Amino acid sequence: MNNEGFMAQFRKYGLGMIVIWTGVIAAILLFILNVYRENTIKEAARTARDYHALNLQYRKWGARLGGVYAPADKVLPNPYLAVPERDVKTESGKSLTLVNPAYMTRMVFEAIVKESKEPVVSRLVSLKPLNPANVPNAWERETLGLFEKRLERERTQLIAIDKKPYLQFMAAFITEKSCLKCHAHQGYHVGDVRGGMSIAIPMGSYLAIEAERRNSLVAGFALLWVMGGAGIAASSTRRHRQEAALLENTGRLENEIVERRRIQEQLEEQTLRLEEEISERQAAQEQLEEQTLRLEEEIAERQVAQEQLEEQASALEEETAERQQAVVALQKAERFLQAIIDSEPECVKLLDADGRLLLMNRAGLEMIDADTFEKVQGQSMCQLVTEPYQAAFAELAQKAYQGIPGSLEFEAVGLKGRRIWLHSMAVPFRDENDNIVACLAITRNVTELRLSEEALRTSEERFRGIAESLADWIWEVDADCRYTFSSESVERVLGYTRDEVIGRQVYEFIDPQDVDKVRDAFMEFSGSKSNIKNLENWNVTRDGRRVCLLTNGVPILDFQGTLIGYRGVDSDVTEQRMLERQASQQQKLESIGLLAGGIAHDFNNLLVPIFGYAEMINMRHTADEKTAGFSAAILKSAGKARDLVSRLLSFSRQQALRVETQDLNEIIVSFMVILQRTIRENIEIRLRLSPEACMIQADRTQIEQALLNLAVNAQDAISGAGVITIETGHLMFDQEYCLRHSGSKPGRHVMVAFSDSGSGIDEAILPHIFDPFFTTKPTGHGTGLGLSTTFGVVKQHEGSIEVNSRSGFGTTFTLYFPERSGDEQIREQLQISKDSEQLTGTILVVEDNPMVLMMVREILEGAGHRVIAVDEPFQAIEAVRSCRDTIDLLVSDVVMPHMNGPELYERIIEHVPGLKVLFMSGYAGVVSSSNGHLEEEVNFISKPFTMEAFIRKVSEVMYADRT
Repeated sequence: MNNEGFMAQFRKYGLGMIVIWTGVIAAILLFILNVYRENTIKEAARTARDYHALNLQYRKWGARLGGVYAPADKVLPNPYLAVPERDVKTESGKSLTLVNPAYMTRMVFEAIVKESKEPVVSRLVSLKPLNPANVPNAWERETLGLFEKRLERERTQLIAIDKKPYLQFMAAFITEKSCLKCHAHQGYHVGDVRGGMSIAIPMGSYLAIEAERRNSLVAGFALLWVMGGAGIAASSTRRHRQEAALLENTGRLENEIVERRRIQEQLEEQTLRLEEEISERQAAQEQLEEQTLRLEEEIAERQVAQEQLEEQASALEEETAERQQAVVALQKAERFLQAIIDSEPECVKLLDADGRLLLMNRAGLEMIDADTFEKVQGQSMCQLVTEPYQAAFAELAQKAYQGIPGSLEFEAVGLKGRRIWLHSMAVPFRDENDNIVACLAITRNVTELRLSEEALRTSEERFRGIAESLADWIWEVDADCRYTFSSESVERVLGYTRDEVIGRQVYEFIDPQDVDKVRDAFMEFSGSKSNIKNLENWNVTRDGRRVCLLTNGVPILDFQGTLIGYRGVDSDVTEQRMLERQASQQQKLESIGLLAGGIAHDFNNLLVPIFGYAEMINMRHTADEKTAGFSAAILKSAGKARDLVSRLLSFSRQQALRVETQDLNEIIVSFMVILQRTIRENIEIRLRLSPEACMIQADRTQIEQALLNLAVNAQDAISGAGVITIETGHLMFDQEYCLRHSGSKPGRHVMVAFSDSGSGIDEAILPHIFDPFFTTKPTGHGTGLGLSTTFGVVKQHEGSIEVNSRSGFGTTFTLYFPERSGDEQIREQLQISKDSEQLTGTILVVEDNPMVLMMVREILEGAGHRVIAVDEPFQAIEAVRSCRDTIDLLVSDVVMPHMNGPELYERIIEHVPGLKVLFMSGYAGVVSSSNGHLEEEVNFISKPFTMEAFIRKVSEVMYADRT
């Protein structure tokens, strides 16, 4: 190899080392600069959160006060605030205007914008703004959409305001109770996302600080690069000189060898000539000379080799000295690099192949709770990693030594026992010869992020559990209508497992007759990206049954607004649709019942004055037998009309249970006339009633309905002639019996057994006889509601029911009701009657029907009470405010314009705490509980009522707490 080629290769080697050194310095510098930029944005975001929290507390403080009044001459009234008493005047005549929290903070930040060169900009935006200034821009509108869907809680972006950099931070503004004073009319409720608060923080100061740090860092790294480059250049120059000298010596040796070979050739030629001239006697001498020459050549060659060895030794000594100087320079560079790394806020460390610590900055030492680096130097970092992640951590370091970068999130325990979550990025660290000498790892503390993710995961698992516990089927489909998610409820609805559904199209499960309808509907919904509302469709289950599903869903959009699918829920409404088909006649009767209920309610208001005035006529004309006869006839006709209205209300299901103490024997005997007319003539009805009275608390009409249902069911079970036996008796339930019969309560009970001689009930269908719509009759011959209605009546009366049957041997239904003595009610009535004769008070009467109001007033005044009568709820409230006397009782109609009776009572007890109330109405739907009974704490009298019953009820309510 010539000198020029050798030097070219040598220069290439030196330049390559400088390029590698430059790449390492540039990579570390860019990484740290990127971390600086992220920290700058995080710091600005933290400042924005602090401003947001301060702004929010400022608004909450103003909202709790309901706003602040300010002089109207200094503050422009809010044109978008529409609340009572917005503008007021003090007694001295000074004008004040109400400044609500949003208006107040807007004026404050407008002043900040005017008075500051780089102000913090704050504004409240809403999708339903009252003030045009609160209309969001595109980014804010997108952010509000994410807030309402609970996909984000806050967002940030870098923007420019007046050509200056700003960080815009936006967080959700949640509606609280105090906000509803001004925004309830917009439809907001507590907990709704009413809008968002946008805070724009000027980035000038943050970027200036970042620039100072960046300039210092760049200068330090530039100095480090220059020092490293100088070392590489010096080493390359010395090496170049040594190799050049070696090449020069080699050239001289080659020349000498060539010269010696030339001389040798001459000597050989002379020897040949001498050989020709000299005889063979000189052959030995010639051989000796040749040997001598060879020895001399070997000696010369050895001398040359010795000289070369001495030169190489000298060169090695010089190279060793140069390397020592390079090591000193490298140590200085390492100390400088260590100072730079210590300023890095994230953990920077170097590990060997076994995970032992070679280098760590201050941030890393603080992260693992180490006081000094000497305490952890040379120790394995695996011992700080929790056991589940130790193998992965060791593998991460080993792969870095193999030239494979990677990252790992793991849990570690600090030296002081503190548990933290860390995220490490590991890359190979190479020397100037491109050899991997260490593992460089950058580690961040992600404990807070991990805790947030775990909380989010727990929330997702909770909501997934809720979704899986619902009977409805929750699903997601993509834009091609293929299922991408399904709750396990699909197995209850369609019989398919969740895995069998995912990946298949919706149309594969739709009844073929509904496929086109569903496809057209989906195309229409997806084309407009609108919600799927109440899309009814028939589906086919795994076992071939048809089920009707009611589908509701919402579109799933990506960030560009492109439709990527739908998310929704399917409700099984098959039973409801079967109900609609099986009970079409019942729906017609229900419509008639609604009409009858409305008529009955109005008719009751007419009957109230008829009863009242007829009784007054009867009381004031007792000497006139003819007039008394007329009034008695009026009362008799009104009584029949009242019974007719009661039946209408019962038919229309607008009447609460009239629970009274009844003799079950008397109910059965009096109802026999109806039973005998209803049941076929070839069926005999036999009574085996207890000789003792069977007193129960019951609604007579409901008990009669239950008996009629049992009788009709028995008749259908008897194919020809037969016998129905009704038996009553008394028995006692003990604790052991109640444990074996669920739903039973210990104590005395009255029993009624209803037996027939019919075909009996098959054992297979016996458990289903009380199920709604279950029937063994042909289509059109029954709705399957008779026995389920009877079951409901018994349960509503706190009783229980049993059935005993065997196919071919008839059926017995046994009903049990709690027994009650009739003497208790008689004593209560006597006590109330006694009190009503002696006690009076002040009564406020509220009734919108003038005739009923006049009649009630005359009845109460005739009984000695002082009456305040009004025909409108707001007049009643005003009367309570202005009344100086103590009001003992409120008598109010239930259904009135503007405000119903219970609502009026809630308003009045704010002024008269503890006031007693008696509600009256033609039906009790407004004040009755869900099971049909009147709530125990609600005092109620049904229209129409007699004068005696009304006075007794008033006395009962007014003096119920007297002993």
